[in-house]
Amino acid sequence: MTHASRDRPRLSRRTFLGSAAASVAAAMLAAWEGNLVAVVSVADVTNDVTQYGAAGDGQTDDTAAIQAAIDAVPVSGGAITFPPGTYIVSPSGMNGIAIKSNLWIAGSGAVSIVKIADHAGNWGRLFSPKDVNGSVENVTVEDLAFDSNILNNPESKIDAHDEASYQTFIYTTAGRNIRVRR
Repeated sequence: MTHASRDRPRLSRRTFLGSAAASVAAAMLAAWEGNLVAVVSVADVTNDVTQYGAAGDGQTDDTAAIQAAIDAVPVSGGAITFPPGTYIVSPSGMNGIAIKSNLWIAGSGAVSIVKIADHAGNWGRLFSPKDVNGSVENVTVEDLAFDSNILNNPESKIDAHDEASYQTFIYTTAGRNIRVRR
């Protein structure tokens, strides 16, 4: 009497573990590639902030125009771009410009400057989710310079011992695939 298990070739432990490791690596690579595709596909729609009324002249308050460019990005994703210039922003209170998932915010390096307006007072966050405790995914901010304009904002009172007084250009408490790079 022959058993089917005796007729099958036996795998050594080393071969079995090697095959298992290769399967796990292939699954991880597929998952990583899937995330990469999700991040890259964010740029299907590109909104230049100047098309939404931003001047970038260092004088005009561009806050509403930048928010309009972000709001025009569909849920499926897209990018807003800042051509060279100085973009004045006026964050109000603790929140400034609302970001959302699947968003790429890109400048042109040191020549694309986001600058806090003169006499902006105590502001808390510039770019943050509308619900500051909400989660965002697939967000990239790159090639932008930030200027807190501290010399022309004496009303700003930052206290090293009071977190509520901190001023943050990019703020999020939850999410994944969030990148900030220069």
